[in-house]
Amino acid sequence: MVCLVYSAVPEKMLMVLAMIFDGHLLPFGWLYKSKSYMYSSVIVTISVLIIGFTCAPDIIALFMLLYEIVFTGCLFIGNKKLMQETQSK
Repeated sequence: MVCLVYSAVPEKMLMVLAMIFDGHLLPFGWLYKSKSYMYSSVIVTISVLIIGFTCAPDIIALFMLLYEIVFTGCLFIGNKKLMQETQSK
């Protein structure tokens, strides 16, 4: 699919790659029972689609960079919470 987008509309390739990357996080939400994966998969995929049609590719790259920082923090907090729950049992 990415090859087709690149050949037809190369300026939208970053948008498609970001959507595919984030769409792959949904199964991890189910596997790890993590709300961070589930919510971010849906929210960011839709956000990148909207941003991709309205803004330049540079904005998508900046959005994804900021998203990864926030997402990493959310996973860190979730893991810390899980560790505390495990230790208290």
